[in-house]
This record gives sequence, C-alpha cells and structure tokens, in this order.
Amino acid sequence: MTKEVALISSRRRGRLMAAIDSVDGIVGRLPIYTAQLQRANKHPEWYACRSKLPNVELTFRPAVDPSEADVALCERLRAAYLLAATSETVSASDLWDGIIESHHGQLLACLRQEDSLPLARLLSSMFTQSFMWGISVGSAYTELRTADDAVIWELSQLDNLLSLAEALGVVRTENPEQGVTGQAFAGGLDALVSKVERELGVAIGFPDIGAPYGLQIGDSLITPETPEHVYAALRIQRAMRLAGASPNPVVAEIGAGFGGTALRLMQLADIRRYTIVDLPIVNVLQGYFLFKALGCDAVSLFGEPAARLCVWPTHALESVGDVHILVNENSMPEMPAAVVDDYLTWARSHVTEFFFSYNQEAYSPVNVTPQVLVPDAVRRVGGFELVSRTPSWVRRGYVEEIYRPQTMEDPASPTSEHVYVDGTPVSEICDSEVLFERWFGSLAAESPRILHVGLSDARMPDSRLERWHEYMPEARIYGFGTAERSCPKSESIKTFQGDQYCRKDVELLLAEFGGEFDIIIDDDSRRVGEHQPQSLSMLFGQLRSGGQYILQASPSTQQLAHGLERRVGESKLLRMVKDARHVALDLINAGHDKPTFLSRGAITRLGSQAKSVEYFAENKLVRIVKR
Repeated sequence: MTKEVALISSRRRGRLMAAIDSVDGIVGRLPIYTAQLQRANKHPEWYACRSKLPNVELTFRPAVDPSEADVALCERLRAAYLLAATSETVSASDLWDGIIESHHGQLLACLRQEDSLPLARLLSSMFTQSFMWGISVGSAYTELRTADDAVIWELSQLDNLLSLAEALGVVRTENPEQGVTGQAFAGGLDALVSKVERELGVAIGFPDIGAPYGLQIGDSLITPETPEHVYAALRIQRAMRLAGASPNPVVAEIGAGFGGTALRLMQLADIRRYTIVDLPIVNVLQGYFLFKALGCDAVSLFGEPAARLCVWPTHALESVGDVHILVNENSMPEMPAAVVDDYLTWARSHVTEFFFSYNQEAYSPVNVTPQVLVPDAVRRVGGFELVSRTPSWVRRGYVEEIYRPQTMEDPASPTSEHVYVDGTPVSEICDSEVLFERWFGSLAAESPRILHVGLSDARMPDSRLERWHEYMPEARIYGFGTAERSCPKSESIKTFQGDQYCRKDVELLLAEFGGEFDIIIDDDSRRVGEHQPQSLSMLFGQLRSGGQYILQASPSTQQLAHGLERRVGESKLLRMVKDARHVALDLINAGHDKPTFLSRGAITRLGSQAKSVEYFAENKLVRIVKR
C-alpha cells in the first residue's frame, strides 16, 4: 500500500478480523515489523471490539528542501563526525555492526563527500530512511501493503497514545475483564491529546523535522515514538521529584536514539546540562534533529565549545564529568557486555543521584550471544542499589528501573562512612565538615603543607585552593596542574604548571616547592585512571610520616589501592571491598604494557611506605596514610 493510506473503514476492519483465527495465525502472515506491532499491542482485546475505536489514518509530512542554514548545519555535522570517527575506540555490537552495514551506506557516503548539500537533502527526510532502523520506525512504513497491515499500525498508534494517557491518570485504565472498551476515545482524539498536554504542561506534537509520519490529531502529529519518549521523560522527571534531586540537574544519556527523550526531558524539566554519548554515526542524526528542534545555540557537537546540550561520541565519556542523572533507554541490551560494564564502571564514580534504565529484557541472542540484561550488569559491576523496578505503561515487554549510587549511609553496607559524594571534586568533598574534622581537624591550628593535584580541569579554579586557605589560614598550599592560572589572592598559595604524568615536571615541582607535605589530594579528572597510579608512585614518598594521600578513585586507582592493601595487610579493609572486579593489581599487571599501571616493585615499595589504606563512599574515595 502507498503512503496515501486512506481512512480504514469499519467494514475493512471487519474483514481483517474475520481473517484472524488467532494471534499466532495473523503473525504468521504479516510483514516482520507489522507482526511485532501486532504482538506488542497492550490492548489486544481491541481486535475483537474494533468498531468501538476511532477511525484514523497515517499522515506523512513531506520533506522540506534544505536551506542554507541546513547545509551549514550539515557541514558542522560532517566535521564532528569525521573528527569523532577517527578516534572512536568503543566497538559497536554485532547487532549494530549489522545495522550499519545493511542500512547506513547512503548516509556514510554523504558524510564522506566534501559537499554537504547531499547530506542536508538526505536528512531532510530522515524519518522515512532505512538508516533510522533500530532508532525509529524509519522506512518500515514500506510494509504497508494492505489494509490489514494499516489497521495494525493504526491500532498500535492508538494503543501507545492511550497508554500514555493511562500512565498519566487522565483517563481510566481499561480492564479486559470488565467495562467499556474505547471509553477514553468517547470525547474524540483532540480531547484526549488536550488532557495529556494539560497534565504535562507542554505540547506533545512532533516537530516538523525530517519528514515525520504518524497520527495527525488537531495541530499535533503523534509519531510512533512520541508517547514512549514523552513517557520516559515523564518518569525521569517524577523520579527527580521523589529523590529530591537537584532542581536543575546535569544529565547524561548513553545511547539516545535520535534524541527524542532528550528533547522531551528538556521540555519537562529545568536541565542545566544534557550530554548525549553515542556512536559517531548516530551523533549525526541526533545533532540534526536536536539542532532543528532546539536551535543552534542550545546544542553543540564534538570538538565545539560546550552548549547546554552536547552530542558527543562514546570515547568522549571521560570528558562528561560528574552528573546527577544517567539515562539509558533501549540501548544497553544491544551493546557488548564489556562496553556496558565500562559504562557502569564510569557511572559508579560519576553519577550522584540515580541511574534510570528503560530497556527490554528479552532472551534474543545475536550470533549465539544473549543480549545484555541490565540488572545482571549492574550486579556484576556493583556500586548501585535498585530502588524501583516496574513494567512500562507504554511499551509491552519493557522494564523501567531506578538505581541509586551506594554512597549514602546504609547500615547493610560495611563500606558506608557517613559520606555522600554529590558530584563535586574531591577537594570540595574534603571541605565537608565530617571529613575535614575526621582527617584534617588536628592540623587546622598548625602550618600544614598541602599539595593539590588537579589544576588541569576548568571546573577546579584557584578558588578551590583559596577554600583550603579559609579552613587552614596558616597552611602553605601548592597547586599542580597543566592549566595556566592567574595569581592566587593569598601569598600562602602557590601554583606550578606541569603534567602530573611527567616525571620531569614532578621533579621541577619538588625542586621549587620541596616535599614533606602533610596532605596530597589528587582529583585531576582529565585522565584520572591513567594519571593517578603514576602520580601516587612519584608523590607518595614526598609525604611526611603520618601524611595523608587522598584520591578520587577510578577503577585503576581502586585496583592499585587494593594491591597496596594486600601488602599493608589490613584484612578488615580487604573485606570492605565488595566489588569482585577489583582484583589485586599485580595480577592485572601481568602482560600489560601501558605505563598506566605500576610495576610489582613499585607497588611493593608503596606498600612498605603505607600505614593504612581506607575506602569511603563505596570505594569512590581512597585515603592512604604514610608510615
């Protein structure tokens, strides 16, 4: 059937129903995606009561000829893609390798051309293209060959819209055991959409971008993905309220489709910063859609100055920094298990309020390998506690989960130390009353020497050093990092520009400032996992006896601390480390040729110098005291 799918009459619906002897019977005769829609309908009784439902039709919006601004946008998309693709390190799954190979040829060809006009023309109809497979419905509409196919598509659209209204509580939830079918549609579809929009406080119509298609209801186009994206954003917003989250949180989304949920959450909540992390080829689609929906000033691409919404490739994850909320919708199951583990390991150290997962859990192996089950991955990596798990109201077979970091006081957790890491660098955490009094209170009246490693991050200005001065007016405070800084206000604060990973720079630092530090704090978040073990090896010996070395722990730092702990011999602390992935570093070092990790001799030397190794905030902080 062509795009001009006409109004499906009750007579045609009757003819379809007469042909359906059972659900299995129709599935066997339908195109693949249409059969999936038929099985996924959350109101299957509608097929027996179809005459009580409104007659609807799919509306296809035409592509708009690209403007000069569109071509300029596509030039930026091409530049960001080429920059990201040359340094991409995260492998796509077998599933996505197959999708890219089968469906992305035309898109890749346009990205490799010097002229951006072909890309602008292609993206102007993106929602009808095959490269949207796995991201949106895309070209699946070509399955609409018969009136029977169209009925299933249209009932699926009504099903999704009503499910959203039921989730909001603006209509009664239908009960297959009793009651009237289709009662929510009695006032018309316009009235139903109005109820939804009044409850949300925002319009839900899809923007006229990329030739979208769906149900035209009044002035609103409701695409197949609209109800689910609105629903996911709504659930995140409600989780923020229930958790008492920051009123203007920092959010990261891993695997964001074309950006539909990001757009809806930006509309529903006051988001301070939203970062999308995804494959470079998908960044192109996200960038195009979100630029057109939110405006050029609101969105930035890889390699550009950060805007309120950033669209970045997967290898830029470490540049995201700490976030209040992590979102993953319908993508982690499709990733390699090792990649999911890496994301969750990052999240364990950077997510401060909650992780929202909205995913399917079907046993559907790809090349004999089962897809990732998010609860299993979370248990495997550790660091999060499940606080909510419910089926999706809008999409059958999908589960929404909320995990909170295990960083607050928990009587069941032996690692709890009455510390909550709220997304700030370690320097700010250590300024908190509890840790300050516990660790540094005895030094306040003295003249301690403090070395702060971490001036390489723009989030850590000289004011952080001045806060140390406020707490310890007599302290001599030294800052070390690669970023050039202005002169500190206090004469007791001095800075040195250098790389903590470079032995020569460390030697120059010590030549200028000397050693015998009372406190060294390392919260350089540029390349935490690579720098910290090497810095610890070079700087730990510069502590005086009883001096304290504080680290914001990455996985490699935790492994290093664990290796030291074995040599210090504190079995109680060894029991505190619940994460089985943190094996002794000497085992990890075997066969590892990168300088990130230390030799066994270096670990043995550090172990002989360390008096104690302590973990705080679910292993996110490590405190090592020198003998």
